[in-house]
Amino acid sequence: MLSVQNEWEYRACYAIQWFWPIPIIPGVFFAPESPWWLVRCGRIEDVGRAIDRLTTKRADTNFNTEQKVAMMIHTNEMEKKVSSGTAFFDCLKHTDLRRTEIVSIVWLMQAFC
Repeated sequence: MLSVQNEWEYRACYAIQWFWPIPIIPGVFFAPESPWWLVRCGRIEDVGRAIDRLTTKRADTNFNTEQKVAMMIHTNEMEKKVSSGTAFFDCLKHTDLRRTEIVSIVWLMQAFC
């Protein structure tokens, strides 16, 4: 766009970024649902099908879908137990305060760069 000497030298740069919704929007309709989201919604019967759709069978012969589903259900239950009774204010207490400080500083450094 260096050779263009009219208003399109800056407008074209802004217009090009609107190209990306064209392939993304149709791709969203064909994207598989997340197995973790299905577990959290209680749709356990759909989790196995989603995992089978997302994995390659030839890559790992020891892959067991039922074990993965059981692990996901167990992990979801543990997360529910740990996060019950917590609020955003808990991010400013004890050990979580240090984690909040670290994440905030990392985010600020990224913004400053």
